[in-house]
Amino acid sequence: MTAATLPDDTMARDDDLRAAWRRALITLGILVAAVLALSVPVVESLLNVWWNTATYNHCFLVVPIAAFLVWLRRERVAPLRPRVEPLALVPVAGAGVTLMLGELADINIVQHFALVGLIVSLAIFTLGREVVWELKFPLFFLFFLVPVGDQAVPFLQDITAHFAVWLLRAIDIPIFHDGIMIETPTGLFEVAEACAGIRFLIANVVIAVLFAHLAYDRWWKMAVFIGLGILIPIVANGIRAFGIIYIAYMTDNEYAVGVDHIVYGWGFFAAIMLILLFIGNLFADRRPGDMPNTPAWRMASAPRAVTPLLAGIAALAALAAPAFASYKLNRDFSAHTTPPLTAISSPAPGWTMTANPDIAWSPEFESADANYLFRFEKEGAAPVDLFIAWYTHQRHGAKVVYFANTFEQHPRWVRLETRGVRLDTGASGLPASVRTDRIGGIRPPQRLVASWYWVDGRFSSGALDAKLDQLRANLTGGEDAAAVIALSAPLEFEREEALAAIEAFLADAQPLDAWLATLAAAARPSGTN
Repeated sequence: MTAATLPDDTMARDDDLRAAWRRALITLGILVAAVLALSVPVVESLLNVWWNTATYNHCFLVVPIAAFLVWLRRERVAPLRPRVEPLALVPVAGAGVTLMLGELADINIVQHFALVGLIVSLAIFTLGREVVWELKFPLFFLFFLVPVGDQAVPFLQDITAHFAVWLLRAIDIPIFHDGIMIETPTGLFEVAEACAGIRFLIANVVIAVLFAHLAYDRWWKMAVFIGLGILIPIVANGIRAFGIIYIAYMTDNEYAVGVDHIVYGWGFFAAIMLILLFIGNLFADRRPGDMPNTPAWRMASAPRAVTPLLAGIAALAALAAPAFASYKLNRDFSAHTTPPLTAISSPAPGWTMTANPDIAWSPEFESADANYLFRFEKEGAAPVDLFIAWYTHQRHGAKVVYFANTFEQHPRWVRLETRGVRLDTGASGLPASVRTDRIGGIRPPQRLVASWYWVDGRFSSGALDAKLDQLRANLTGGEDAAAVIALSAPLEFEREEALAAIEAFLADAQPLDAWLATLAAAARPSGTN
């Protein structure tokens, strides 16, 4: 009788296991769909970066790769029973709050990480520890959906330029070097953002992490290979820049200029990646195609099934905070305007303001609601230019801290150097510590630009501080208007001369926070505070 009933018991267990998987996957699908529906602007910003920024085109492959990694582990995962993990409600709620804060502060990287973290946390909640332990790397790999790394572009530009210059001087090629500009007897070269190597670096890191997971069991081997995956592209990009300049010099600019250097560059990078993978395979712990044989996680207690109550609690934990952010951000700003020119007076008594200065410098803040550029002159002092990018309110694609905002205007103006300095800002209320950008070409004229953010009625000189001010304004109902202000002076010979000109203007300036608050009041809809 036992032998006769065994197949029926086995079939019943299989049916019960399939039903448990079906309930868990349906619950997970509903929760993830609700999160995505409530976070449409965040999803749109992700897709926009993937599609329009070549550096992150590879992000479209992350989900298929993660799905393939899950498929490779199907034989280990299929016999496991999904079980609700109540402790996962803590990271679910934490990710939801982080997503809300990221939206209110409008920090894309925080929003993107929080969204992926929320989805992963919901997977842990609905599938449980045993299943997630087997799928930990595919779930971790999903964080490569987040476009991160472009903040390192200025640093990589400087590293590439200095590395190429060092190699050129080592072989006695005469050069003149200023920031990211390199001049040889045959031509002028700029280590532009596209030449910083960030595209290849990020793609190489993704491949290095994936290869390390598939090839190594020992953590130190993974760390060494991933470290090589970061270091080698940086060094290789410096060699590539050197090679392009060297070939152009030796061929009198017949080769390695224009489109040629892009083709050569990607061919060089492809070769470097193949060499790196070949080296990594020499000390691999497994053959290609073998999966990591990690110890299984087995739970001694009985499984907990997904219930409507637990699913509702998870939905509340995941959606409450993002729903609050959506409510705060979807207010009506249609009546808000920009300050009229007639409302703008000189903030520095004794300095004459010209509304249309005859200068060739025009910062590019295309997302701003209005751009103002004034020249201030005073007898016995060097002229100073004031730029204001005005935002009636900050929102997606129109904010003071934004990747497309730039004080350079190609091809005439290029960022040559960025440096933090301390200024005597007098009674202006501006922070003394400020970032300065030296822009121009390898030859005069050049300019020095010092810039600050004005958010929620106060000044800051750092992007993080500006974002925290924006968060506070949205949470407390503070000042909606925001601005970027920049003071610029011509730079003929020494930085100190331009800094002195800016300090001379600030010495006579009234409190600029009150001045901007007056402009905000002039632009505010009637009947509001």
